[in-house]
Amino acid sequence: MRDPPLMKTLRLLACLAAIAASAACSSKSDPTNDDPDAGDSQDGGDPDSPATPPRACTRSGTCPTDSPCCVPDDDGGGAHCAPDPGTPQACLCENSSDCSPPFVCGLAVDSANSPTGPYVCVPNDGRAYDGCKGNPSLCGVPYCCVTDKNGNQFCAFACASSSECGSAKCEPFDFSSAVFCNGGTNACGI
Repeated sequence: MRDPPLMKTLRLLACLAAIAASAACSSKSDPTNDDPDAGDSQDGGDPDSPATPPRACTRSGTCPTDSPCCVPDDDGGGAHCAPDPGTPQACLCENSSDCSPPFVCGLAVDSANSPTGPYVCVPNDGRAYDGCKGNPSLCGVPYCCVTDKNGNQFCAFACASSSECGSAKCEPFDFSSAVFCNGGTNACGI
């Protein structure tokens, strides 16, 4: 049996009403919504689609300019690119070219200034395990400006054995730029 024309018209109107109703459910078309960006996502605005996950990284030099800081994930299982917070020890690095000036690459430290790692962007100010790049006399006593295998220059505590290093270990560094520590060979590192 064929549908009478009135039934076809009613079905068509019902479909149009359903389409219009689903569009009205969007937060963009809700006049009471105070958030003009609600419902948008990074994939083109579909509020039901998941946001694009952050870009994975191992060092800040591999991140895009709009998110130049490689930060560890909260679960410790990796790292992702994020906007630069401009604070020391926030961005992972391998060498100083991974850091935004005035930061250079050095070792993260604990509250006792003992190196814990990983390598992070630190100020170039001569403090414990901060940078001494371009100014090896910047380090205060008892720290020496050392250079690691990646060419990073930072102020490290010279040592003869790991027992002097807290949770860190005594390891070889290049002391050739150390102004006050000539003849040194080892410093506390990770």
